[in-house]
Amino acid sequence: ILAYFFDPDNAELKKMLGNIHTGRFQRAEQILERLQKININISMERIRELAGGNDLIGRPHIARAIIEAGLCRNTQDVFDKFLGEDCPGFVPKPAPSSEEVIKLIKETGGVSVLAHPYTLRSDEILYELIELGIDGMEVFYAKHNAFNTKFFNEVAITNKLIRTGGTDFHGDGIDLEFFGKFFPPEEIIEDLERARNLRRT
Repeated sequence: ILAYFFDPDNAELKKMLGNIHTGRFQRAEQILERLQKININISMERIRELAGGNDLIGRPHIARAIIEAGLCRNTQDVFDKFLGEDCPGFVPKPAPSSEEVIKLIKETGGVSVLAHPYTLRSDEILYELIELGIDGMEVFYAKHNAFNTKFFNEVAITNKLIRTGGTDFHGDGIDLEFFGKFFPPEEIIEDLERARNLRRT
């Protein structure tokens, strides 16, 4: 769930982000423990170096360390063999509930948007999020085909949701073919700005 126009100084938001930060660190430790069981030894010190100054550790940092160790060719290879679902190093990401996130985004004056709805692969979850009050969704997603875009566009219009777009680019060479080459319609900026102005009135 993406958040736009929120108050970054909100105390409850800072608390939630702090819990997420701690949970990511603990998850990374659990992943490294699982990898050790299959004789892949990566140090937490190196993972933190790769994460940089914010120390917000994610699976891509662990993937990079595995590539450095010469155990895989690229990030996708790491996820396919070790870090993806049903792989030996997979640990679910700790996260607050969707209801909590949507509620808090609204309380901070922000606009909540469902990222890449296609990846949910569940209409049931999609409509649950709409019931919870999500403000919009990424209708224009780089990996959507024409059918997906048409379907989510109709869902958004029917349910009066903001339509946004994105590539889901996270660096490290994953989905590089979309970076700087996929452009959602410019009117999504106007939709977001209208939503922001309504939230502030």
